[in-house]
Amino acid sequence: MNKSAIQHIYKIFTEERIRAEQLHQHSGQGMRVALMLTRRHDRLLQTLFKMLPHDTSNFTVVALGGYGRKELCFESDTDIMLLVPSEEDRAPAEPIAQQYLHSLLDAGLDVGHSFRTVDECTQFIDTDLESWMSLLEARYLCGNKTMYQQFQKKIQETIFTSDHRKFARQISEIRRDRLNKYGDSSKLLEPNIKQSAGGLRDLHAMYWLLRGTGILQIPKMPLNSTATLMMLQSNTLHRQFNTAAIDAAFDAFNFILRVRNEMHLQARNVHDTLEFSFQQKIAAGLHYRSYKKQSEVERFMQQYYSAMRAIETLCQQTIDWSMEQWSLGMSEKFDQRLDERFMFKSNRLYTYAQRLPNTNSFLLEAFSHQARLHRKLSFDLQDVIHRRAHNLHPLSSERDTFMFRYFMNLPDGVADAMRSMSNLGVLERWIPEWKPMLSFFQHNQYHYYTADEHTLLAIAHAEALATADGIFGDLYRTLPRKDVLLLACLLHDMAKPLHLRKHEIVGAKLAKKILTRLHFGEIADDVAFLVRYHLAMEQIAFRRNLNDPQTIVEFAKIFKNVQQLQYLYLLTYADLSAVNKNAWTAWKNDLLYDLYRKAVTVIAGRKTVEEVHWELKERQMRLHTEIIKHLSAQFQERDIRLHLQLLTETPYAASFSPEEIGKHLLAISKGSSATALFSHTRNITEATFISKDAPGILSNFCGVLSANDANILDAEVFTRTDGIVIDRFRVVDFHSKKLLQDEVCEKISADLLEVIEGRIDITKLLDKHRMKWKRRARKANPNVRCDVQFDEHPRFTIIDVYAPDTLGFLHLITGTIAKLGLNIHVAKISTRADGIVDSFYVLNSDGIKLTDETRRAAIREEILSTIKNLLEEELVITTV
Repeated sequence: MNKSAIQHIYKIFTEERIRAEQLHQHSGQGMRVALMLTRRHDRLLQTLFKMLPHDTSNFTVVALGGYGRKELCFESDTDIMLLVPSEEDRAPAEPIAQQYLHSLLDAGLDVGHSFRTVDECTQFIDTDLESWMSLLEARYLCGNKTMYQQFQKKIQETIFTSDHRKFARQISEIRRDRLNKYGDSSKLLEPNIKQSAGGLRDLHAMYWLLRGTGILQIPKMPLNSTATLMMLQSNTLHRQFNTAAIDAAFDAFNFILRVRNEMHLQARNVHDTLEFSFQQKIAAGLHYRSYKKQSEVERFMQQYYSAMRAIETLCQQTIDWSMEQWSLGMSEKFDQRLDERFMFKSNRLYTYAQRLPNTNSFLLEAFSHQARLHRKLSFDLQDVIHRRAHNLHPLSSERDTFMFRYFMNLPDGVADAMRSMSNLGVLERWIPEWKPMLSFFQHNQYHYYTADEHTLLAIAHAEALATADGIFGDLYRTLPRKDVLLLACLLHDMAKPLHLRKHEIVGAKLAKKILTRLHFGEIADDVAFLVRYHLAMEQIAFRRNLNDPQTIVEFAKIFKNVQQLQYLYLLTYADLSAVNKNAWTAWKNDLLYDLYRKAVTVIAGRKTVEEVHWELKERQMRLHTEIIKHLSAQFQERDIRLHLQLLTETPYAASFSPEEIGKHLLAISKGSSATALFSHTRNITEATFISKDAPGILSNFCGVLSANDANILDAEVFTRTDGIVIDRFRVVDFHSKKLLQDEVCEKISADLLEVIEGRIDITKLLDKHRMKWKRRARKANPNVRCDVQFDEHPRFTIIDVYAPDTLGFLHLITGTIAKLGLNIHVAKISTRADGIVDSFYVLNSDGIKLTDETRRAAIREEILSTIKNLLEEELVITTV
């Protein structure tokens, strides 16, 4: 071929790409850009085909995949098939095909290609399902058009004679496997825009299903249309599905194509995972702006989740319809009548009614049957409900609310039925306050799901406690009313779209209003209480000293009785376990149970701080006696007694076992400048450091742990009155989130000794370790809170520090606090996926609380300055 001609074609091809990028920048139409990119490729392939200096009469070029659907994005693969009539025609055509492919490469287009005969193509339905699905999207480009028509006729004949039931089942199974791998929710923190639920593959699955079973006939594709658009505009779909749902899916398709184009342009490569750090760039590239209550990325992601939800819903409805169309998944062939209006067959709920009443009570009856019998709604029933949802009115009548009360008190199945209510647009009509929750997104890595998805998961997790082992299951089964807990789960975050920072306060008032309307007046106060305090238990357990009687008594004061605490304990579990996949851990479970156990005794006995103090003193005396008895064979009694007396003002005796205390005594007696002791419990390592007190020693301890990738979960500080420090850290390996390996513990011991003895500077040790993180450096999420607050306590000043999680954070913050002349007596470390909330109980060097507001302000500014300097190094890490 003429090289200068190809160079000219390459120039035009490049210029058309630039025009497509300009169209993307100035147009909100993802489909228009896809069509422009497709036409660009078509012109190139057709022009070069015409330039071939050989006979091409037995040669046809066919577009496949996204190119066949006319839905190309900027970095999409370009797949073509070179088609010949028979095997005899393959060898003569191969040189021509090779020349053609080389010319495409010279012109700037690298294509994925296959070389097939017509008969080979028809065999794929039995041998290669993926290839067969690509043939269902085949589109003529150039070459022998008669051969292409024969090819399409053969494909259609194969479809007509194929096992439609088997094919539909295969498509459903392929989708199920895909969602298991990429995410079966359309509301994930980091979705795959193509493969996750509600992604482009769901639309493709619909197309393959309808086309491959012969339900959808695709005529010649118009110039300004794509395969997906033609499917969405087909009479087939409009006869079976709600027009509003189809229109929503079309808008979503257009939007997601635009987002995918922006992702490809930003990455300059095929990039389909919308990572957390990437979302900000895409929002900016698509020109989103911040509002008062939502950042630009939160507005973008909310629209994205709404789009995914529309596609996921239509895809699932199409699969449900096809399942019924081809009678798939039947475990029962017969009908079973439930009452005069409902029956179930094939594990799905149907209605007898010829004309379905458009009433709340009828739908409540249907959802109650779904929950009680664990049956899915039939496609017909779902479709009718979805079509009529916009005519429903809020639940308020005595009959409707009575039935809703019955539904909420069913023994199980409520969570699944409530998800159906939400998916079909019913819940937002019955409880209008639910609508702002749909796809409501907080741009942080802690909240893995949107507000509506998180809420539905919380309800499911609470309901699953009915058959759970352990304390949660035992408590759930003793609750006098399960609906109190389930309603609290439903309503606990309802005010987030209204007032994020104070959603628990606003939410309590909102919950009472909703429950009054629903005629739940007798439990409205109980549920509102749970909504108001749904954050309290985790905040106390993870941020405060649970060995402090003042903390336990103040927490207990909010409860009227133990039963209220039990409800809140279960709600806290349901809430936390539904936040993200890593939010609930054994360590958090232990902390919450410790708080629950201690609060129960105070509430039941209505004990004062003084009474709790006195009980602790008595317990401490008993423990001292037991410890002395246990260790008397190993140590002199006077040495044991002296050691315990030097720590009397701390909860030391209750925090360590006699065996551990014996190890402390042995380490102290040896006179080493520093000792590290390790023990392992489940997936947590306890590291206890023993040394002489010195300025910044806690900072050095934290630095040694950080330099060895030990993620600190909690720290307890014990200092003898003679200056011996015994500090315990509960840690996990940063990477595996499990206990530390023996070699890591040995390295920590060696580093600790070198640092304390001054043979290595802790800053140099950390700097050396930081170099490993340079390649993983990323900027902090601007939505993560950076703040310093002071809280009151009778004996201490509590400093709460909010910041992104960064390498060496505790080392620098504790060092800063020490330099400010403050002594840390207790440190509570709370690391979340998106940031940390560390709390420090401090006193001035003279043992006095920090009360001067001017000094507090100076301390706050100094700590914030330390955080700012640390973030500028961009060594932000994540625990997900």
